[in-house]
Amino acid sequence: MTDPRLNNGASAPNLHDLSSFSNISSSTAQLVCDLNMAQRFLTRLDEDADQFTFQTFDDNTTGGGERRAELSQIRHGALEDLFSWLAKMNRSGAGIFVTVNETDGRGRKKDNIKKVRAVWQEDDGAGRELPLEPHIEIESSPRKYHRYVLTDGTDDWGAFDSVMASLVTDYGSDPNAKDRSRVMRLPGFYHLKDPSRPHMVNIIQESGALPLPWPDVVEAFTSNTLVLDVTTNNHSGLDVRSKIASITTTDNYHGSLRDLAAHYVAKGRSKEEAEMHLEKHMDSVPIELRDGRWGHRRQQIRSLVQSALDKGFGENYVWSEPV
Repeated sequence: MTDPRLNNGASAPNLHDLSSFSNISSSTAQLVCDLNMAQRFLTRLDEDADQFTFQTFDDNTTGGGERRAELSQIRHGALEDLFSWLAKMNRSGAGIFVTVNETDGRGRKKDNIKKVRAVWQEDDGAGRELPLEPHIEIESSPRKYHRYVLTDGTDDWGAFDSVMASLVTDYGSDPNAKDRSRVMRLPGFYHLKDPSRPHMVNIIQESGALPLPWPDVVEAFTSNTLVLDVTTNNHSGLDVRSKIASITTTDNYHGSLRDLAAHYVAKGRSKEEAEMHLEKHMDSVPIELRDGRWGHRRQQIRSLVQSALDKGFGENYVWSEPV
């Protein structure tokens, strides 16, 4: 028998259990949450975890009203066991969040956090391209994004704090979303700050890559050395052919496109010429390998070239040797 909780086109679940909540909006009472998407995200975040720490808050704070206390709750457990409750809370006006890092299952204060699962960028419009390709990209509300770089785990909280600080200062992440006990919106549920326009938090991109070793994450986000160093006009040895090969084989779209964008701009190519070169590299990928990830990265070419221009890789850049 089909599970009525799944967002598979079936009719909305029975809503009689919502009677204990006040002010249920007619625009949210019939919402159908997506168990499959939520599970997909949590499995990607930590495939070994059998439980997570969930948090709910009243989403509707428009008009200066106070948050409803009954919608602020914490639960620990497996998504499958808590899904009906989470869906009920969401239809009642609560935003659904999950603690990104691993907890001890007893709370979500600083001392309850046991292991780093990921670092993340909360991009509300000021975000810049990351030095590593995100493993997961979420659209939390229209034109606002959460990007996660997964790691194989650490309890080095000093380094974690440094990485998250870099994400704020260097990559435009929300400064209010950098602490180790941070909760983020869970895909498969609705963003309801405007209850008249519910927006399902959804996964828009997955890389498929394995979580990265923690030292690699730290180095990428805390190093002051760019591939192209405009302060010293010194080329650090960009291997253009290997970057192009990484695109053609689909091994690394994001980093290779970013570095090649800087390369072409620094060589004096116009914005249009640089974009044309990058599009040509992407179009060299065999048709059978062009998935959603390919399309998403190809759409980002213009912003990558503009980012290279903004960072000063202009036509007056002096290379120490030809590349």
